Amino acid sequence: MTGNGGTFDDDAFSALVLAIYDTVLEPEHWGDTMGQVACAVGGVASTLQLDRLDDRSLVHFGQSGMAPEMITAYQDHYAAINPRIPYVKMAGPGVICDDDQVMDARERARHPYYADFVRSCDWGPFLGGQLRVEGVQQTAFSVQFART
Repeated sequence: MTGNGGTFDDDAFSALVLAIYDTVLEPEHWGDTMGQVACAVGGVASTLQLDRLDDRSLVHFGQSGMAPEMITAYQDHYAAINPRIPYVKMAGPGVICDDDQVMDARERARHPYYADFVRSCDWGPFLGGQLRVEGVQQTAFSVQFART
């Protein structure tokens, strides 16, 4: 299994799975756990968000690797226009998505979420998906990779 561009052993993988299970019991640790997930797959940042599908409002936002001003910008503006959210909703639980599935590179260059927010964070591609849907609420995750 790879992590940080190299490999990590079964013990490291088991520790990551254990951290995820522990975080279910102590949700205030999701930011740290998502950081471990990002690190394990070579990412630079990660998010776990619970949002309403009917009005795109953000109910909960856990993250790792984001600058404080970018967290505020995301919560105040970019969460509502993030084109990844409707895409992962459409794809459904368990499907891993990437930016090329959301829109092509020319569209991303013009979309304010990518052109302003993602570029300001100095991020490249993402992997993410929907973990579950309950009523009008969706839980989604993402791992951000460095821009190359």
